[in-house]
Amino acid sequence: FLEKEIKITSDKSTISLEYTQIYDLLEDNDYFFLFLNSYAGYMIPKKSIHPANLEHFTSSLEERIGLKRHRVTGLLTLNVRARLQRRKARKQRFQNKSEY
Repeated sequence: FLEKEIKITSDKSTISLEYTQIYDLLEDNDYFFLFLNSYAGYMIPKKSIHPANLEHFTSSLEERIGLKRHRVTGLLTLNVRARLQRRKARKQRFQNKSEY
């Protein structure tokens, strides 16, 4: 984790995402899903994170993006209305932080 972004590294590339770019944070048993919008995102395999660091990873990410992760049983079970409500709440939190 960096101050304003997270770096995601795979075998072939490394990307940097600003926390403000993350639209939603979901998880299932095997992956974290970082959505950039309603159609695109990144899947981070939980097995790629050392088990001792897993809780620190999730709490740090939640704090930085201003949104709690939502547990799903799979990508096909996502509720679009609930995701839109979560996005609206996230925007409101960021606006409230910038007023201080």
